Amino acid sequence: DFCQREVHFSRYELLKLLRWPDETRYYRRLATSLRRWKGLTVYSDRAFYDKARQSWVNRDFGIFDNLYIYERDEVDRGVAAADSWFVWNEVIFGSFEAGYLKKLDWDLYLRLKDPVAKRLYRFLDKRFYHSDRLVLDLNELAFNKVRVSPNYTAAQAKRALMKGIRELEHIWELRPMPAEKRFKKLARGKWEVEFTRRKRRKPTDAQVRKAPSELSHELSKRGVGPAAASELAENHSADRIRMMIELFDWHNQKGEERGAGFLVAGIKSAEPYALPRGFETKADAERKRQAADAAKRKREDRERRAKERVEQEAKLAEAPFAAFWSGLSEADKNGFMAEALQSADRTKRDGYMRLKELGGPVFEQYAQLILKDHFQRVNELAGA
Repeated sequence: DFCQREVHFSRYELLKLLRWPDETRYYRRLATSLRRWKGLTVYSDRAFYDKARQSWVNRDFGIFDNLYIYERDEVDRGVAAADSWFVWNEVIFGSFEAGYLKKLDWDLYLRLKDPVAKRLYRFLDKRFYHSDRLVLDLNELAFNKVRVSPNYTAAQAKRALMKGIRELEHIWELRPMPAEKRFKKLARGKWEVEFTRRKRRKPTDAQVRKAPSELSHELSKRGVGPAAASELAENHSADRIRMMIELFDWHNQKGEERGAGFLVAGIKSAEPYALPRGFETKADAERKRQAADAAKRKREDRERRAKERVEQEAKLAEAPFAAFWSGLSEADKNGFMAEALQSADRTKRDGYMRLKELGGPVFEQYAQLILKDHFQRVNELAGA
């Protein structure tokens, strides 16, 4: 796993990994190779997209940012521990973190003897991912991919390729084919070469590749490699993945660029993630919304019950007057109204008189208030 950019190693460990002899000249050869990697610069034209600026950008970067190698004799004298180290360039490390890596059968690679076979294996193994049959331009393959001598003629290039091809046919999955069928002449100086992969055994049900999950699809949309996205979706908490996807989008929408490595590292981290101020996950927002809705429903229910209680009390309070009024004759009602008007509050009486000719709901309300006030006064006097 690519957990950090700084990598510590000893040259002895690398020699064992490469299966090189433990000899001085191989230590020097390894140091020279590492220094060449340190001096290598990758030039990319329109290979990166700057989402914040909505533009393709050329990015040029190295493989290593720093390289620190202990000499073997110093280690032998005990002057320093055998702890050399290098630092991956942040651009390429971000690509590693995002899962853009092609796994290699290292044991098979080391068994290959011919340099052309090794280069062909790396190239074809990657291309066979999409199709089991490849037809390639001879010059492009030989001179730009496998890098045989640029001074070779077509015949010499074919012979150099065939040496590596025969080795791959013998120990790998490359289907054997006669040279006259493998190489086809299209025109003067123009050839094409065909490669076919052997049919592999039909995978068992357990080996059938699962369709990408919704989470792995969302990770891939944000730059995580398909294999890494599937691994993350299968082995990590769905809640953690969703949170990191939302945080990734939140940062980028604010113009704070975050790459796929940010997503991968955040998902893999075993520590609780400290969320920045102002960020809220959809799940938290939904919980708050549900809590607010529940509080609103509770408040509305309380208000409804209070209103019903007030209305019930009002009905109970009006019951004696309703019984009294329904027992009066029409003449008694008119007489009671006349008495009520004489003793009514001036404001209520003026409102009643002003609206008497027009009638309507407001007039009826004035009439009811005046009648009930008088009924209450009469009862209070009777009780006294």
